[in-house]
Amino acid sequence: MAAKPRKDRAVALIDQFLQHRKMEQTQDYLSRGRRFADCDAGQLNDGWVSAVRSWLARKDPARERTMDDLAAELELRGCEPPYEAVKQELAARFAAIEKVEQTEVGRKFARQIATFMRAAPEPAVEQHPRLAAAEADVNARDKRRHDSAARIAAISRLSGAEYGDAGWARNPPLHV
Repeated sequence: MAAKPRKDRAVALIDQFLQHRKMEQTQDYLSRGRRFADCDAGQLNDGWVSAVRSWLARKDPARERTMDDLAAELELRGCEPPYEAVKQELAARFAAIEKVEQTEVGRKFARQIATFMRAAPEPAVEQHPRLAAAEADVNARDKRRHDSAARIAAISRLSGAEYGDAGWARNPPLHV
């Protein structure tokens, strides 16, 4: 029975972290002038799908920012990006990542969540000892070494591995 409450706390913490990241990305987009404000919803959706595919083909900061900005504009309008349109491509990309790299990505993601927990005024969930160990391990690695893989891992987890197919609608993936 103890496993269920622990898993529930972990899911709640991940949800809280992802919501915080979404807020930061939206604030960043607003601070840079809301470049997609004049686009209609169809253009935003098509642009986001195109931006994700472009980012998957070649990851670079400009492509990532475009993808994030389109998602932020959709979010500001109360819409979700069309995750279903790229779900298979994201899952295929995640499946292509080697298990060792997936483990490193998971550790980095855990470190980011641990950092978020320490920064929060009142942490919602106690820090797990394995989370602290993962954070220490990842701190020794280059900060940007596996950013792309971390995003894919987080998106893939939310695509069905953790939440089932309803996870996309309830917890849209963010770029971790």
